[in-house]
Amino acid sequence: MTRPPTIDVFLDQLPTDPKERHEVLVEVFGKYVFWMRNFVLSDKCKLVESSEAREQLAALFRDPFDSMAKLDSHERKVAYEFAQECVDSFARELLRLLANRGFDLQLSDQNVVRFRLVMELCSGATGEVIDEEILNRGVRHFPDYWGRWLNRFYVRKSS
Repeated sequence: MTRPPTIDVFLDQLPTDPKERHEVLVEVFGKYVFWMRNFVLSDKCKLVESSEAREQLAALFRDPFDSMAKLDSHERKVAYEFAQECVDSFARELLRLLANRGFDLQLSDQNVVRFRLVMELCSGATGEVIDEEILNRGVRHFPDYWGRWLNRFYVRKSS
């Protein structure tokens, strides 16, 4: 995995209004999500397109990339588009799962599960938690951020 990007946000310059602050911090989360998304898609494409890169993998992990490398360029393009849609659909469903505040996620004893996504803002020197923000409890429905992030952070491949 490559090193995540440094995001140009300064804690002492975050908005003091709780709603605005929340939006800035959710945006930071979105940048990391899209960095991960773009990295994974690009990295897997490299494994298909480069036999040298595939040779670095154990045979068990190499098979799907070797199989896809045998496809013609149009078939690979379709497969890449399908893979991207699968990754994006998974991410949207994960955001929907994290957004649940109701009683949809039932346990067999009639209790329910909810998830909290907490961002900790920590000192880079000591690791001490300075502040924290619950990202999936805000003004917007959490999955609604996906479209905004897609418009802002999507890296298009040159074809």
